[in-house]
Amino acid sequence: MVRSWVESRRRGLEDPLTNLTASAAVAAPVSVSGSASPAAAHPAQSPYQNNAQSHYPAHQAATPALAPQAAVPAQPRLAPRAQALVSVIRGIGAPLQSAVSEVAAGLRDRGQPITQTDEARAYAQLVQQVVSIGRTTSSTLEIGRDAIARWNGEPLRWSVMEAISDIAGAHFRATGLLQPSGIVGQIVAAVVQIAIDGARREDMMPGLGNATQARLGLDMLKATPPVVHAITRFAFGRNPLVLVTEVAWELQYKAVECTRRLLAAGSTLDEWHAVYGAFIVSAGQLYAESHFAEAERLSRLPQHERNAMGAGELSMTAVWDAFDRKVDLLANFAGYMAVPAESGTASAHAAAPARITSSV
Repeated sequence: MVRSWVESRRRGLEDPLTNLTASAAVAAPVSVSGSASPAAAHPAQSPYQNNAQSHYPAHQAATPALAPQAAVPAQPRLAPRAQALVSVIRGIGAPLQSAVSEVAAGLRDRGQPITQTDEARAYAQLVQQVVSIGRTTSSTLEIGRDAIARWNGEPLRWSVMEAISDIAGAHFRATGLLQPSGIVGQIVAAVVQIAIDGARREDMMPGLGNATQARLGLDMLKATPPVVHAITRFAFGRNPLVLVTEVAWELQYKAVECTRRLLAAGSTLDEWHAVYGAFIVSAGQLYAESHFAEAERLSRLPQHERNAMGAGELSMTAVWDAFDRKVDLLANFAGYMAVPAESGTASAHAAAPARITSSV
């Protein structure tokens, strides 16, 4: 049988994963009846057990204005080292490396002599910037080493780092320069402060308060990358940092408004976080689309019309009108799809999520 080049190359190499699986099978044999033997009650020791704890205690959050918290189903959690590896590879390292490669390729196309050393130096600087901003942000949001997001079990510190990596990568791509920018740290600090202020405002998010500001901060950070990319490319003649801040405020207001429309007063904190997070992240993408559409329209105007606009601030009315229309349509669609079916037995109605309203 003809073997591929990769198969031939690796055929003689030792496979540590196969060895680990074999040792685990020996350590936890299964009886013929299908039930685990007594040895299975003591699983094989993890290769990372000596390096870190096997799990984190759950992060607690309470709110007086929402219903009592239901027990969150236990979810399998990765060991800290494995979780760190997943975050670094998938959420931090690979996206930043992709951003550097994209910018370097663009510079080469424009005739600049960019070497592999230049790429490596830019990548190292970008990673260092993300780590530094991540530490400051985690401290601002009061996220400890063991903090776990309650509604999906993810370690908050790594999730914050991944979100900041997306923001840094978006800004890096938009500028087209092979060097990190100090404005990224200012953007992250601004949107985090908006999330904290919003969590403490009872008129916006009653009962959430400081206990959940970390979760709201993470949601805001996840919503920001497409906004940063759009504004960095074209800021309508305004200060980019100021415009990002204003958009972040509007994203928060809009997400809160839509969440309160669709969730009843008895909803749990986990439900609020899930729906609010989905809305604010989606709103960030919808804003970027509206922003780019108007920027593209302006770029196609005749030269004399563009000259008449001058070099000052340009109107963004069309951007905000399109944004409001898109988000409202999304909220209406979500409310329509989430309404329990009219037909069915009484027991089916009892099991349906009555807290989801249809007043949209």
